[in-house]
Amino acid sequence: MLKTTHMLLAASALALVAGTAQARTIAYVKGYTGDEYYTSQECGVLEAGKKLGLEVTVSGAAEWDPAKQTPVLQAVIQTKPDAIIIDPTDSRAMIGPIQAAIDAGIPVMTIGDYIEQDIAFTFLAADQSSGGVIAANRLTELLPKGGKILVVGVKPGISSTDQRTAGFESIMSKQPQFEYLGSQFTDNDQNKAAAIVSATLQAHPDLAGIFAVNLITAQGAVAALRQAGATESVVLVGLDASPALAQALREGAIDGLVSQKPRVTGAEAVEIANAYLDGKRDFPKVQQRAMFMITKENMDTPEGMAAQYVAACD
Repeated sequence: MLKTTHMLLAASALALVAGTAQARTIAYVKGYTGDEYYTSQECGVLEAGKKLGLEVTVSGAAEWDPAKQTPVLQAVIQTKPDAIIIDPTDSRAMIGPIQAAIDAGIPVMTIGDYIEQDIAFTFLAADQSSGGVIAANRLTELLPKGGKILVVGVKPGISSTDQRTAGFESIMSKQPQFEYLGSQFTDNDQNKAAAIVSATLQAHPDLAGIFAVNLITAQGAVAALRQAGATESVVLVGLDASPALAQALREGAIDGLVSQKPRVTGAEAVEIANAYLDGKRDFPKVQQRAMFMITKENMDTPEGMAAQYVAACD
């Protein structure tokens, strides 16, 4: 009888350990829903979670707005996940909400966009500044005679797009053959992006090139160029590679797409978070990964296809 009791206790202990391992949960809080960059990143997150035997939850607000992301994060904190991966929508406004998660005993890593306080255990992202550099190099390659250049931005204070613009300007400032018309902000609204490009074409019919800093601005820019019949006269380079933008690249309406390879980054983020929960602590505070320029010539290669975003997970 005593032996049986010991066996039952041992079995219960093993079940408890197994249950604890199975219960490890990683929460992914995306920048916002309805964006194929985040959908692609989510696919990577889910794939890695399945591979590692983790429970992964995905949350996000409907808009890119710290006031809307904050309650989403607060709700996630209440579920008490083992770790949180979050793409913060503002480098300052999200410090407090993220600190609240850490104060609740939940380790947090940031992905994509950073916060201006060293509280996350690591930050993983594509090298945003280099994305702007790659875009500038593509424009200078396609416009050897120079011309007027416009940047279609989102809004100040978003670390990723601020860095892309800075990288772009670092190259263009050394190119005297170009006239830089500056960066105009869209509040991440595709219709505003289209309106800005349309107005710029009216004011500057000799506009030579555009750098659109993210998926939404690129979609608005290409729509405006199509409406104006200017896809052949204006070189457009976008950052992000949605299926619609990839199709526009194939058709020649866009001349280059800089990809952050979000599916790969999402998977790596889960691997990093899981390693942290296993006790690993020697992560660099900042981990940057190279971006990839997709062109019409390379988009059907294995690397080009892997860099393109998806509208839904497999």
